[in-house]
Amino acid sequence: MKLGREAGGVPAGEETWGDTTIDAGALKGALVNVLTGEAVPVEAGRIRLAAAFSRFPGAVLVPAG
Repeated sequence: MKLGREAGGVPAGEETWGDTTIDAGALKGALVNVLTGEAVPVEAGRIRLAAAFSRFPGAVLVPAG
């Protein structure tokens, strides 16, 4: 069992990450996950992992636009 999930389960989304965030540093506005094409907002200088990993348990984030 890893990250509270059964072996073989994909650790993605709110049920796994809850309200866990990481510091976004100087990044502001929206980012894009190049692995999924999803927009990931930077809110109050933080990135919510549930948003970054909502469909896939990995992310490569770049500024949108």
